[in-house]
Amino acid sequence: MSKICKGCGIELQSIDSSKLGYCQKPEQDICQRCYRLSHYGDTSLIHKSDTEHIDLKKTISELEGLCLLVVDALDIEGSLSQALFDVCQDKPVAIVCTKKDILPSTVSVEKLERAIALRLRSLKQKVLWLHIILHTSDDYQALLDQCREVDHNIIFVGYVNRGKSTLINALCQQSSGLTVSVYPHTSLNLNQVTYEDLTFYDTPGIVDELSFLDLISIKEYKQYALSKKIKPNTYQCDSPQSFFILPFLVIEIYASEPYSITTYLSNTCPLHRVSVSREEHYYLSHLSDYPMDIQSYDIENDKLDLVIKHIGWFSIKGKIDQIVVKSRLKDQTHLRKAML
Repeated sequence: MSKICKGCGIELQSIDSSKLGYCQKPEQDICQRCYRLSHYGDTSLIHKSDTEHIDLKKTISELEGLCLLVVDALDIEGSLSQALFDVCQDKPVAIVCTKKDILPSTVSVEKLERAIALRLRSLKQKVLWLHIILHTSDDYQALLDQCREVDHNIIFVGYVNRGKSTLINALCQQSSGLTVSVYPHTSLNLNQVTYEDLTFYDTPGIVDELSFLDLISIKEYKQYALSKKIKPNTYQCDSPQSFFILPFLVIEIYASEPYSITTYLSNTCPLHRVSVSREEHYYLSHLSDYPMDIQSYDIENDKLDLVIKHIGWFSIKGKIDQIVVKSRLKDQTHLRKAML
């Protein structure tokens, strides 16, 4: 029987150091890739193509148990989609919401529950239950008990970098040995973890067809990753403004009355604000070499969020006439009812 890396689930081998699963000695439990990522933060061995061989729907169809959809509180719409329900097929489904601890304390459990319920209604889907992770020992125990009531086999399903492996580690009191990192594409294959009377299945994350993450290196991704407590920044504006998030997009906001913008982004995300009248020089210097998709939003609500997939969101308050997004990729932004 082949030996599996405890960190990422790939089959171990000690023959070819250029291939996945390589370890120097056959008795080792983790591959070179996981070791270097865990100990040195070495991202040179991480590639999006590493998980392209996985047929996740087929893999999950061969398992029995509860499908636990891992939803990211920072991007509910982007991390909860029909694709998750499709791979689960006819298995019982529940939702666990991660990363609430990164959000401002003003985002309550009730607000997250309402936002997820609204998303489920838009998808015309129902789940057995929803659990918001609060990162306490009692909370983890409560989630384990909820799972036991349905099945002792728990299949963790979700998009890349939404916290599946991190959650399993926390539930196992950090004893699972799964490799976790701020970077996407860490898990490579199905990985089975036994804890008490439960069996957890950590699955590779579903990969978006195309996102801003594809435009930068894995190492650069850390600059944009929402992995620490968000510190919102508020801008009081009385004229049309342009917000650049390089190298991805520019957001133009037009209003005839004063308004406010609060950004919820990584604390290291490169955000630059200029007036629309002065945008051209900055645009020519940073984005003019790229073909841009232009999307316009006519605004009727005076309190809304503009969500940027994988990056964060802008909370916009005031009588806005129009928002124009010039982006290197299509379908990377959307409007939603204000979370706060």
